[in-house]
Amino acid sequence: MDNVWNYKQPLIDSAAFEKFEQQYNVRIPEELKTFVVEHNEASPEKDAFDSESGEHLLSDVLRFDSGETRKVTAYDAMEEIQNKELIPFAKDPFGNYICLSLKDGTVRFWDHEDHETGTTAMAGRNLQDFLENLHE
Repeated sequence: MDNVWNYKQPLIDSAAFEKFEQQYNVRIPEELKTFVVEHNEASPEKDAFDSESGEHLLSDVLRFDSGETRKVTAYDAMEEIQNKELIPFAKDPFGNYICLSLKDGTVRFWDHEDHETGTTAMAGRNLQDFLENLHE
């Protein structure tokens, strides 16, 4: 059964991805752009996922619009993570981020308590694998 995503919001800026890519000198994969456009700020009903470090929750998809001040955005996450090999696209309820690795295409769980070591835990072989394995 497909997952249900609630509270989706449209991207405000049609050039949101281009602005993000220019600011951080990264290239966002088309698959991730499509996912964000379809699920911007949404929260999944099946919100649990497993990583190498345990079970976690996905609270919502990050907004890629610049200038947002009401919610945590992909810009905020990039500033916190400070790793251009990871593109944060979602967050959990505890200040951690779910990221797509530009290095190998895996989905990584970034724990804010481990930020000094730069270690992340694999949460999916790729974006599709990660999304298909979300569960209750």
